Amino acid sequence: MSKSVEFVVILDDGVRKRHRHETISGKVTNFAVQLKIKVQQEWRVAVRYDCAHGYAHMDRYDIR
Repeated sequence: MSKSVEFVVILDDGVRKRHRHETISGKVTNFAVQLKIKVQQEWRVAVRYDCAHGYAHMDRYDIR
């Protein structure tokens, strides 16, 4: 049986963490964790950890 969990944690004014993971029989099969910051009234991803390419990795973004 698969299960999906998603939530947002407010860390500070203009800073939040978005978390999502999927499990099958208690084992994580997919995940994404993002640090998002507000830049000029728009939410932008600063850092993201996920397994979108079939393995766990981190992406960093230049928000300029």
